[in-house]
Amino acid sequence: MSLPRGDEYNQAVQNPAISFADIELKNSTVETTPLGLPKPYSGGFTTTYKLKNSRKNWAVRCFTREIKDLQKRYQSIGGFMSSNNCSFLVDAKYVKNGIRIRGNYYPIIKMDWLEGEPLNIYIDKIYNQKTKLQSLLQEFVNLINQLERFGIAHGDLQHGNIMVKNGKLFLIDYDGMYFSDLANLNVNELGHPNFQHPRRTSNDYNKLIDRFSSIIIYTAIKAVSINPNLWRKYENGDNLLFKGSDFINPQNSPLLKELVGYSELKQLANNVATVCTLEFKKIPNLNTFLNNTIASSTIVLQQVTTVRS
Repeated sequence: MSLPRGDEYNQAVQNPAISFADIELKNSTVETTPLGLPKPYSGGFTTTYKLKNSRKNWAVRCFTREIKDLQKRYQSIGGFMSSNNCSFLVDAKYVKNGIRIRGNYYPIIKMDWLEGEPLNIYIDKIYNQKTKLQSLLQEFVNLINQLERFGIAHGDLQHGNIMVKNGKLFLIDYDGMYFSDLANLNVNELGHPNFQHPRRTSNDYNKLIDRFSSIIIYTAIKAVSINPNLWRKYENGDNLLFKGSDFINPQNSPLLKELVGYSELKQLANNVATVCTLEFKKIPNLNTFLNNTIASSTIVLQQVTTVRS
């Protein structure tokens, strides 16, 4: 059965009482644009809508591409959340008979709507506020430490999947998450290229898959806290300073060459350059990365002249 098109989802959500089987969604209304049309939040293979009633708001994720084992994945997420005190995940449920289109029901993910900002939008507002950036760094380290401690991984850590609410961090989009009971499944995605190691493949699906992206996100935030001008120079709306090309050829990365010119960032920059050349399974965790020099016999970054403002 082929999945609906975006315009078909748009039409369906205008009539929740008819289109949804879920009682809470049936009695809700969809967020609309100034023109009165449903407001879609588009992702790689989903279209998300905000449904609300007098009690609560939900994110309804509708799929434009099939994702294998989706129900099993969200059952695992639900089981994990029910037995662990996990502050960075929001309630998310797979609804098999989710939305009715063309006389057929299609699955949806029903999540609590998180009133926050994507990480890049938040940083764009505070990039010249060192204290807030330092607090954000600590929150991020705490988040990564929790993932490591639980032995789970998100699979696509990036600016759009990390939300900031009142200074706290939350993860959204759990389609590619790793849990130990899902180890026999195939990976659904390789993540955003501006946050992923160049050697990551579809065979890499384990508790280690967030390590490189956590290194990149930490380094980017730290760099902005040292020189806010880096944000305006390297941020492009779809990254946190770094681009995929920086990872493929780190020795010639303009960003890394600039970062190595700062005494506070030199070790981080050299470590990033080295990690880009490692086998994926040898990428260290964030704490090891931050507290050690990752040795390399091949990567030597040549700094460019850095002008501080």
